[in-house]
Formats: sequence, C-alpha cells, structure tokens
Amino acid sequence: MTNNGKRKVLKNAVLPKKDRGKAFKHEFDDLHPELLEKTIENEKPGFGAWFRTTGGSIREFINNIKSTECNLDHYTKVIQYSVDPGCFGKPRKKTKTKYINTTNDYQLIILSNKQSAINSWCFPVHFLDKIVKEKPDSTKLEKLNVPTKSRHLCVSLLFVPESNIPPITLQFINEEDKTKVVNCFNMLVDTLGELSPADHQMLRLWRTFNSVDEDRKGVLNKKEIKEFFRRVEITYTDQFENKIEAILTGRTPSSRNRDTMTLADGLNWAEVKYLYGMLLIPQTLRDLLAENDTSNDGEISLGEFKDFLESQQMKHVYLKDDGKVMKYDTRVDDDVKLIMNYFDRDGTSNMTQEEFSAFILKCCNAVDPGAYTHHQDMTRPMTDYFIASSHNTYLEGDQINGPCSLQAYVRSIQRGCRCVEIDCWDDDEEPSVYHGYCPCKQSRLFFKDVVTECAKYAFEEGKPYSKYPFILSLENHCKESNQKKMADYIKAAFGKRLITKPLGDDEEKMPSPLAMGARCFVKGKKLKEPKDDADSADSRSEEHEYVEEEDESAEAKHGAQNGEQIQTDGIRSSKKKLKLHRDLSDITIYTVSRHLKPFGELAPDDYKYISSIKEGKGEVIMEEQGKDFIKHTSKELVRIYPNGSRIQSTNYDPLPFWAHGCQVVALNYQYDGEERLKNQIMFQINGNCGFVLKPPVLREQRDFDPNSSKFESRMKFKIAIISGQQFHNKKAGGDVCDPYVKLVLVSGSKLDKEQKFKTTVVKNNGFNPTWKHENEATFSVKFPDFAMLEVKVLDSGSEEVLGMSYLPLAYLQPGHRFIELYDLNGQNITQTKGTLLFSKISIGE
Repeated sequence: MTNNGKRKVLKNAVLPKKDRGKAFKHEFDDLHPELLEKTIENEKPGFGAWFRTTGGSIREFINNIKSTECNLDHYTKVIQYSVDPGCFGKPRKKTKTKYINTTNDYQLIILSNKQSAINSWCFPVHFLDKIVKEKPDSTKLEKLNVPTKSRHLCVSLLFVPESNIPPITLQFINEEDKTKVVNCFNMLVDTLGELSPADHQMLRLWRTFNSVDEDRKGVLNKKEIKEFFRRVEITYTDQFENKIEAILTGRTPSSRNRDTMTLADGLNWAEVKYLYGMLLIPQTLRDLLAENDTSNDGEISLGEFKDFLESQQMKHVYLKDDGKVMKYDTRVDDDVKLIMNYFDRDGTSNMTQEEFSAFILKCCNAVDPGAYTHHQDMTRPMTDYFIASSHNTYLEGDQINGPCSLQAYVRSIQRGCRCVEIDCWDDDEEPSVYHGYCPCKQSRLFFKDVVTECAKYAFEEGKPYSKYPFILSLENHCKESNQKKMADYIKAAFGKRLITKPLGDDEEKMPSPLAMGARCFVKGKKLKEPKDDADSADSRSEEHEYVEEEDESAEAKHGAQNGEQIQTDGIRSSKKKLKLHRDLSDITIYTVSRHLKPFGELAPDDYKYISSIKEGKGEVIMEEQGKDFIKHTSKELVRIYPNGSRIQSTNYDPLPFWAHGCQVVALNYQYDGEERLKNQIMFQINGNCGFVLKPPVLREQRDFDPNSSKFESRMKFKIAIISGQQFHNKKAGGDVCDPYVKLVLVSGSKLDKEQKFKTTVVKNNGFNPTWKHENEATFSVKFPDFAMLEVKVLDSGSEEVLGMSYLPLAYLQPGHRFIELYDLNGQNITQTKGTLLFSKISIGE
C-alpha cells in the first residue's frame, strides 16, 4: 500500500493544459493501515435520508476488495508512453518510468515518479472506465514507438467521457505485474459499478472526513468539524451548532462507551456519518411523514404508506386479506415493490422517518423511470426515429483552432451518438480528417485510424447502443485514389458489419433499427447507375463518374461563392463536381446524400436519401413550409447541422427540429452547455440506445403542424420547489452559496410561449436549502411531446449554475418528487454527488 505523502492533481502529458482531464487535489496524507482499521472497525451500516436503509460502510467496501486477493501491496514499476503536441504542431513522443498503486482505502489511483505517494499524480478510481490489453500489432503502440518485444506487456487505461482524461498507455516489466494490476483495477471498476448513489456519497464523505482530519487520529475536533461542514456547504453558526448538538444527544453509534455524543469530545467517522445523514432529512419530509402518520407515533404503517402512494403519488396498489402482501398493477415500479418487500421481509408494519425519506429521495423521480429504460418499438422504419448525431465529431474545441482527436470520436460514441461526421481531405497519398477551411491544419487524423476507432467502440459489448446501427457521415473532398483507400479502410474496419447491399429485395421503406441490428452504413454521395448497354456513350459520360461535392465548411464560410448558387425555391445547389470512386459509391446504400428536393416530388426510392441542411436554412423552411417539411421527414431522412457562425462550437436548440420530424439533428458534442444537455436527456429516453421513436402525431398524422392550434394536446401542471441538497460553487473560493431555482418552459412549438418562474434566494445554505410554499409555479403547454421544463439552480450574485436539468413533460409524474440534476458537462450530479431538488408536482386543471 502507500506511505504518507502529499499528492497533486493529475496532469497527463497527452494533451495540452486546456485539454487535461479532471481530477481532484488531495492535500491530506493517506491513513496508515493500522489507523485506517481502527477508524472503521466499529462503523455501522446505514447512512441517513439519501441512503438505502441497508446501506453499506467503508469497512464493507474495503473488506470486499481485500477478500478478492487482488489488492496491490506495493508500487508496481511501469513505463508510460505518451505523445506531447509539442510546438508548431510537431508532436513529441515521450517515455517515462512510473510507479502505480492505489491508496489504502482504494479511492485513488496513484501514478508516481518514485515508490512513494509524495508529489504523485492521482485520479479517482470512479473515473476509470476499463483497462484494455493492447494487441502486439496495435497501430497505437506502433505510433508510440513501443518496442515490438514489449508490446504484449502493454495496457491502456480508458476513462469515462465526463472525466475528460485522455487514455494512458502503460508497459509493465513482466507478465505477473501486468496481470495483478489489471485484475485489481478491473475488480475496482466492477465493484464501483455495482454501488448505489448512496454508496458513492458515502465514499465522497469519507474522503472529506480524511481531508480535514489534520492530526490523522480518526477523530475530528471542533475546528475540524467546522471545516468539514464548510466543505459540504453548511455555514456553521451557533444556531446550527445547537441543532447538531440536539441530534447527537442520546445517540451513540460508535463504541467509545459514552452516554451521549458532544462536539467538545470530537466526532469519529461513524458519528459524522450518522449526523450527516440525519441533517439530510429536510423538514419538509418530516412534515410529510407527520401528515400521513394518522396514528401519531412518528412512523408510517403499511396501510398508511399505501394510502400515501395512491392519494399523493398516484400509484395504485392493493393489500391482500392478510394486510401485508401487496398486489401491483402495471403502474407500480420496481422501487415501490422493493419497499413493499421490506414490510414483508422484516415482519414489521412501520416505516421510520429515515426509511420514508430514503424512499422519497431515491424512488420518487419527477420523470417516470420507465422512460429511461429500453421500452420502445424498434421495428418501425428508420425514418420514424430521432437519431443521436454529432457534428464535426473529430474536433476537441472550437471550429477554427480546435485540435482533432480520436478520443473525441470515442467520447461521442460512449455518450450514445450513432451518427458521427468525418471530413475527409487529401494528405499526400493518404486520406486525412480535419477541418479543411480553418487556418490551423497541423492537427490531423488518418482516416484509417478514425474508422478503426469507430469500429472498435460502436458495437462495444454490454453498451445499450451496441445492438443498433451506426452511421459514418462522410464529407468527401478526396481525390479518387484516396477514395479507394477510404472504401478499403471502412471495409477492413467494420468487416461483415458493413451494409453493402439492401437488406431486402422489394423494399419500399427504410429498414428498422432492429432489422439493421449491429451494422454500419455509410452516408455519402452515390454515382448514378449506368444503363444496361455498357457500350453506350451515355454510360461513359461524366454524369456516371462525377457527383456534386458536399461541402458544409465552404458553405458556412463563403456563403454562395465557389460556384454555388441559390435556387428559386430557396434550396442550395452546388455546381462544384467531384470525381467519385465506384468502390466508395458502392458501399453507400441507405443514406445517399442529396440536396433537399422540392416538396411534393415523391419517388418510390426517397427513403434511401438524406438531405443536410444548416440550422438557419432549416428555420426558414419550418417557418414557411412547416407542414410540407414534416411530410418530407416522414419519408426521408433529414440532417440538420450548425451554422458556420458558431465558431466556438456552440449549439442551436434541437427542439423545433425534432418537432418537425428531423431525424439527424447533429450537435457539437465537444461543447458542453444547455443545448447538448437537452440532447443528452432526450436520448436517455429509451435506454440511451441512440434511437428515440417519434411521438404518434409525427408518425400517424401526416398533416400535423406543431405551430397550428388544430393539433393542440394541452397539459397544465404545477410545480412547487420545496428543498434541495448538496449544492456547491467551486468557483466561489470556498464561500457557502446562496441558491435559488429558475424554471423555464422550453418547447419546439411557437404556440408554447416561454414561461418563467424564479424562487426566492436561500442565504448561506447550499447543504439543505428550503423554500417556502409560495414558491409554486403553474405552467400551461400545448404540445407536451415537444416540450421540456428547464430547471436551473443558481448561486445568487455569481449566477454560477450549481445544477440543472430538463424534464421531458411527456414523462412527468405527479406527487412528491425529486429532480435529478446535472452539471454543464452532462454529468449526473445526483448520482455522483447527491445533489438534487425536492418538489411537489400536480398535473391537470
């Protein structure tokens, strides 16, 4: 294990400063193994309101890992290979001798220059996604100049997308060390993956406890207790001190043999854990239990709980004759069944305050949890689905100077993207990928590496999207010889998964996602088929060798220049020609690129085509020909991409385009913000498989218009923001935040006018702020299928976003509900940090 020592935040040499991954600076030393054991020896399970009633403990977590005999007992020597971008776009390949280990409590992975934790780089274990054993013939290892004889000893550490930590490639000294470390890390990943949000919160609290325990004795004195609560966003006042003294009185969860706990004696880990859990129960939940406690005994019986579910949560349950066993209808979810089993299994008829609070804050999501399961019909034509899509996927940053990265493709795919964009340009005798019209072209990718990486991750086993199709969207600017190579590389990368011919003989519609399965198809230009008479002059004419070049970058930068013209119907057409290689044409089957043709000109094979339209032109079409646009998207795929003026890689609002049936609404996945979060939450629907079925109005009513009152489906709802927990403003320099909540109705229909509401500000309390009952808002929406409620928690003064979410109104649930929150990077901070809002929602007049 590790010795005492200070540790720094991870700074990986693979990317420049601005692209280095997230990690945490840990200023505290590791606990000595004997002290660690003493600190946790009498810890009890259970963790208060947010946590499971049978929650675990640090002791259980550590013992479970030790029982596998995979824990590391010493620093292991490795060689780290990396590529530094260097100066003027000339990368430098580096090798460094390192030592790898974990902390005693298995919370951090240490990558050190010496066999010591002193001045070492650390990153949290929960950022680790997987460990890949590299193949000796790996292109990556060849580029890193790893000696051939040592390649079988190499592994790559891959991290979750939200960490922004690039892969780390390590070479071990021998096979034994490699096996031991890989087994240990795999076991850690598996263990953490099985933990509940409650368990993750427990681990975070444990790290905070240790960080303020300066004398490393396992007991916090009064000064350290104040610092602990400051770090969890509580202003430590005399009034607060009196409150926690009242909670501690008469409670002895530890084995220190004292009648009561007091702050003067200090608090050990078990006592801090208990106190923290009790403080997380907001007064509103205590009041809610009291309202439903008809017997006034401070607990809820099974019958009282049943009445609460039916009258306030709108869940229909039935008691059998014995009064204990529940009978469920289809509206009762698994979490309610779990609570019912608690009554049966435990043999008791009462639910305590902690248990009742845990149920509300874990099981009662404002959004129907069934929405986020894979539940939709996947047998309809592809044109009936919204498809998660990325624009300029290769870019890490802005559209001008942003570097190109293979990791950008990996992150997009892991976020559920099923259509990635590849801009292809000539680079001597190899096709390359980069932004062709930007002034900085030093950062390039080989086309072969891009498609190889996509093939590696697009159908990764165990991922929710792995069973469904993947689209390579090509913007082709290459000469004919390089196009031949592009076709060969795609075939080699995807093999039998590549669709090279129609799936059926007499198709009239695009196949379904289920029929296509785990297959890849190419979006691009296609040559006209020659006539049967191969000797005819027409079959040898240019129209059978040339296509109009698809050039989004030029259109965005140069408007109607470079040989382009605007047709009278407002649809852009290009005269610039590109000689297309037959091999590349032949693997383009279902998404053949063409300009948007005039509406009304129908053809039997329309389903094979796709038109790409920039957002500005799409907005004009929706405004002037919205109904016809929807009819078009019912038969043919339409792709929307950002205006060229979005140099910083910002995004447009996808909701209006979804409301008009556009399937491939491509966003800049590299830009974190509100619009990408909207997209992320949209595609969490149906289990994050990358495909979401269009609402029935878009599939069944061919004359539908989201901007016509004729098709309104009105919904009225009220939402009261009651309380929240675990808000923290990292940019505030350690000051406790002053949170308030802002609600905004956003919709894809112009008939749904923007409606806003803002709560009052709660001063100096980010830990468990409570709002008064007058903080209730009423919203009226005409098209709930295309509307979301934007929920933002902000810090008054700095206006920093402390957490936010978008609630799909079609899946909103009534009752006392918690609202899951995300940061602007798309990380679910309810699951990772316990940050959430508690609300009461009523639906209907």
